Amino acid sequence: MISFIIPAHNATAYLKRAIESIESDANACGGQKKIEIIIVENGSTDDTYLLAEDMASLYSNITAVRSQKGVSAARNKGIDIAKGEWIFFLDADDFILKGSIAKLLHDADRMAPDWILYGHVNGSRKIQLAGTEKTYNADDIERCRAEFISNPTRYLQVWAKLFKRDIIIENNIRFDQELRLAEDSDFSIRYSAFCKCISVSDNIVYNYSIDNNSTVRSVNDDKINDYIFSMERTVCWIEHESKTVKEAFSKYILMHFNIAMVRGVYDKNIKKNAKEKIGILKDTISRKIFSDSLRNIKFKECSSLRMIPIFLIKIKCYRLAGVVYSIRAKQNAKESNNV
Repeated sequence: MISFIIPAHNATAYLKRAIESIESDANACGGQKKIEIIIVENGSTDDTYLLAEDMASLYSNITAVRSQKGVSAARNKGIDIAKGEWIFFLDADDFILKGSIAKLLHDADRMAPDWILYGHVNGSRKIQLAGTEKTYNADDIERCRAEFISNPTRYLQVWAKLFKRDIIIENNIRFDQELRLAEDSDFSIRYSAFCKCISVSDNIVYNYSIDNNSTVRSVNDDKINDYIFSMERTVCWIEHESKTVKEAFSKYILMHFNIAMVRGVYDKNIKKNAKEKIGILKDTISRKIFSDSLRNIKFKECSSLRMIPIFLIKIKCYRLAGVVYSIRAKQNAKESNNV
């Protein structure tokens, strides 16, 4: 059985769509008895819980419960009551693509991996994680984890993945409810440490709503500090890892530095001039969690497009790095407006 866990906060506008994307697809493939849906309302100020209860009255495989406010608290509540061998996290404003339930059930029934990752649709883009299915076993699991950790925005979101519930429960893995940002990556890194076999599917099963109002996409003055806090929490789990994973984690931290700059400094809604933004950039990169990673990263590792601003910062071209972040912020805004 697969347990679909849906955190729902002020989700009356789209929760029904998320649920019916699962139920209709499961019905089409005869898989309704092989799934359960757990809706976890958390701190809503609208009628989200009433809607969840209504949906639970329509479908025998739906459970509606409440948790403390916050997506991490909601997911943890879902984990605690899930009955399936596998867990799949679905955000309430996203949905499962048609034909995907059959693929998920097929993989859950036949595959030995501890973790199965799938592609997703993001606006007009299809993000396929693998051209053909890849499976990583004991001999190359460390390399696999390093690849994931060094590219967190591609691999470490918890949605569009199948997790083994036994691994989560037996190793007491839960979402860190003190984190406001990067909680997905933190959870995935800790989960991956207990995986002996990981599969990256060539299937695309998930639609991510690019216009959602997640904490990552919102603008607030504390975002930089929230990222620093998240990185400092996660680094504790890396201290006893291999050299390969530690090196990947330096890139992980710098990827989140990039996100912090684009979302928390160079977003068009941040009312600061260019000089002030450069000042924030320089001050932030001087913080130990980021400066250590900047020092550890080699120039040859800064050749990809996503590492261009890091390269510029390493050679102290802060203004040019700021230009790159501004361009990326405008691209993100354009993508959101085109949805």
